[in-house]
Amino acid sequence: MKHRNPKPQTLNPKLLSPQVLGEESRRLALLTQGLPSLPLLFLFLLSMRVFAHAAALTEKCRSIPAFVNQIPTQGCCDPSRQYLVHFIADSAAGFTVLNMKVTAEMLVRQASFFSSVLSCLLGVLSTLL
Repeated sequence: MKHRNPKPQTLNPKLLSPQVLGEESRRLALLTQGLPSLPLLFLFLLSMRVFAHAAALTEKCRSIPAFVNQIPTQGCCDPSRQYLVHFIADSAAGFTVLNMKVTAEMLVRQASFFSSVLSCLLGVLSTLL
């Protein structure tokens, strides 16, 4: 029995073309530039959570005057209770940042802005990859 000499393996020229190598290096460069931004995403999500807790605190503070107004008293109109309700409402309790009250509406605006930016980034990345 004769042993056949196997054909020498040749490299596929398509694998060594500059277009394929350029494509791989471009993907690698995109990944190396994109991965350092992951901590920023984590910090943004953490700030969203803190923002949600602050908005919840402000909403609780908004409901306190209505709660105090519902406390039953002996007379129909209690001036001291009305004074307390006006004092609580005028104190504008809640969580404020840069003289702006943090509310649930602001949280929704921030979440919608974040989702639109993330959608744009994913769209751009999907066309590059």
